[in-house]
Amino acid sequence: MASKTKVEKSNLPAIKQEPTTSKSNGLIGKLQTFFPLDALPFVHQKHSLLGVDITSQTVKVLGLSQDSHGYTVTHYSKEALPLGAISDREIKQPEAVSAAIKQAIAQANYSGGNVAIAMPSVNVITKIIQVNASLSDYELETLLRVEAEKYIPHPMEEVQLDFHVLGPVEKNPDQVNVVLIAALLNNIDERVNLVKAAGFNVKVVDVEAYAIERATSVALAHLPVESLRGIVAVFDIGANMMAVNVMVDNQLIYTREESFGGSQLTAALQEQLNINYHEAEKIKLSTDTSKGELAEAIAAFQRSIGIQLQRSLQLFFSATQYSKVDLIVLAGGVAAMPGLAEALQTKLEETVILANPLQNMAFAPHLNAELIKHEAGSLMAVTGLALRAFD
Repeated sequence: MASKTKVEKSNLPAIKQEPTTSKSNGLIGKLQTFFPLDALPFVHQKHSLLGVDITSQTVKVLGLSQDSHGYTVTHYSKEALPLGAISDREIKQPEAVSAAIKQAIAQANYSGGNVAIAMPSVNVITKIIQVNASLSDYELETLLRVEAEKYIPHPMEEVQLDFHVLGPVEKNPDQVNVVLIAALLNNIDERVNLVKAAGFNVKVVDVEAYAIERATSVALAHLPVESLRGIVAVFDIGANMMAVNVMVDNQLIYTREESFGGSQLTAALQEQLNINYHEAEKIKLSTDTSKGELAEAIAAFQRSIGIQLQRSLQLFFSATQYSKVDLIVLAGGVAAMPGLAEALQTKLEETVILANPLQNMAFAPHLNAELIKHEAGSLMAVTGLALRAFD
């Protein structure tokens, strides 16, 4: 049964029941839903849609097609943002971000007009409630508007609402679990306007945690079924933030963001080696890290990652009924550091694998498949957004 613990921005309650056919409705109005759709099987593409992932350092875009053999990556590009354009999830230089979006989409040779973007999970409020399964869509929508006022600490006219029916309550089929999700209109409009300024239309607004959930389902599809039924913790370590997303039975139950990322190693390398930012970034992902101060700095950073992961897991255990995880998936730009997964597996005494949502996908002939595969660990969110084309 779903926990009735109050859900804050940083985590979701545990849900044990199997997901069923989803139902969501138009509280959000002008945009499509925030929510995780049934991961498999996907239907054939109904419309052209490009995933656009806006991070603190880059804009990544990715497009997919699907046939009887599976998915094919058809579009990909990445454009760097000026330093400070986005800081602490706040957009400081909107013109620069819009320009990067426009450039990335142009480089990807995408001729469609529709894109999918994601809201940072920390900017979204979620709450799971239980309601009568016999309610009509209109009755459910009306009830949720009333319920929202109890849980959302903002005036309703300032909030965009939507909901997603998860399925029946365990041991009580007359009730269903419904996740209510809300975000401030200003936060949504800010990101939508970035895309509009670049000349494109936002067709889907998602949540980063759910985009990663969707990509994880694809990334782990090659594993035995029992692996997917276990407790999977995905650590997406970016430049400045680490997102922790935990799935049970292939369904997201917990998400949290922490201020920690690869920029800390970059700063340490700049100071110790007296080099500039771009040189430090290049060295960080070098395969030759055995020299003196460089080796020491990287080893210290890897130890810091291990400590952060241990701390994050303890916070997850204390917030839920769980006391272990079955698999750790390492994602984000930091995941590409040589030897990191092996070092963490030894320290944490858990199975650690690198995220690769594209490993079972084909690539269009015009793309540099090897380059994209090398960056696959940092493409979880954008892959999850691109998969929305198959709703």
